[in-house]
Amino acid sequence: MYEPSTLNQFEMNKIYTISRKFLAVLLFCTFIDTARAQFTTAGDIAFTGYIAAAASGIESFSFVLLKNIPAGSTLNFTDRGWNGTSFNAGTESLLTWTAGSALVAGREITISGAASSVTMTAVVSGSSINAGTASGTMPSFPTSGDQILAYVGTVAAPTFIAGIHMNSYNNGNGGAECGSTSVAGWDPAACANPGNANSSALPTGLTGGSTAVYIGIDNTFNSDFDNARFNCTGPMATPAQIRASVNNYTAGVNWITESGTPTFNLPSGCAYLASIFPVDIISFTGSNQPGYIGLKWQTANEPNDNAHYELEKSADGINFTKITTINAQGFSYLYNSYAYNDYNTFTGANIYRLKIVSSNGNIKYSSIVKVIYGKNGKSLILTPNPANDQVTVTISGNLFTTINITDNMGRTVLTEKIISNNQKVDVQSLPAGTYTISLLGSKEKVSEKLLIIH
Repeated sequence: MYEPSTLNQFEMNKIYTISRKFLAVLLFCTFIDTARAQFTTAGDIAFTGYIAAAASGIESFSFVLLKNIPAGSTLNFTDRGWNGTSFNAGTESLLTWTAGSALVAGREITISGAASSVTMTAVVSGSSINAGTASGTMPSFPTSGDQILAYVGTVAAPTFIAGIHMNSYNNGNGGAECGSTSVAGWDPAACANPGNANSSALPTGLTGGSTAVYIGIDNTFNSDFDNARFNCTGPMATPAQIRASVNNYTAGVNWITESGTPTFNLPSGCAYLASIFPVDIISFTGSNQPGYIGLKWQTANEPNDNAHYELEKSADGINFTKITTINAQGFSYLYNSYAYNDYNTFTGANIYRLKIVSSNGNIKYSSIVKVIYGKNGKSLILTPNPANDQVTVTISGNLFTTINITDNMGRTVLTEKIISNNQKVDVQSLPAGTYTISLLGSKEKVSEKLLIIH
């Protein structure tokens, strides 16, 4: 090691040049690592559904991300089968999806389009996040059976990320089929040939029940379905749990399956990785209305298994009481909107919060909303104020039956039945001073101070 005092200018320049080259190499390697931080390993996604027989003619498939990805990440999808060593010969569809923004694990993506069309849409489920683009052609899923394979790399040298198979053969009992389909191997290699484009062996690097799913029953002919969607059954708190739950198809248990025109849509809308990907409260507001406080909230990423919302209320912001329960609407491509009218208002501060309860009992709270009710809510307006001989009591809503006036000692000095929303009250007989005018109802009371001068 050189001591600083012994280095001449030549040696200093040499070290500086070497350091710059090392830094450049380091930055280049960092760039390469960043560029590779996309889809790399089998199980980075899991397929969650497909629709092949929509009446609209639009086919679709969905998948859930099981790793965080940066914007610009790409993934290829094809319905071309695998013969054990390479893709079947032929010209089946190939599309490339490019993420439009950075996406976190747990997001579910749906890609849709007419069979073999170059016009496709890509949607991040339950969100306005940019899902990116799908280029190429939309795979065609014939109702006789097919597959969707996800991979990176090239057709000649693919690295498979996930697969879903919906084709079934059986040559048992002297049958004429080319073989028997199973979770472990999908279609036998004898079936996966250029003359049978809708068959496929399990691609290299994928494992049935772990990184690939077969929608069918082992060795059972015609046990596949035109349309299928995972139904959220099973633990899904970790990527490993999701792979096991989604990729182990059990007929009639954890997937919804139909042939013909489907009665369901994609995506599944399940609460994947719920511990880090809960429902989002986009907005929660309250406003004064004639006779009540109107509350509204809007959600995104609401999973199908979100149970309900409990609306809680407080006068002090410390002690809250549940005033109603509203069931969750479940997954939607759009935001879900909710509303509730609180007719049992406090005069003054009304403080609200949402308690979000999932089906497994997990709880999350929203931020609070504070609404001041009374004059600002226009339930009771006194004009003029101060008053001399008469005051007009303007009333909003029909929840009140009586006008009551008390003096500064709390004694009732005048009571009238409400007969108009702009009722004139004679106060000429009352001594000058400060009074309280209250509107009374069976469940409601609002009050305002009134100054009388003569």
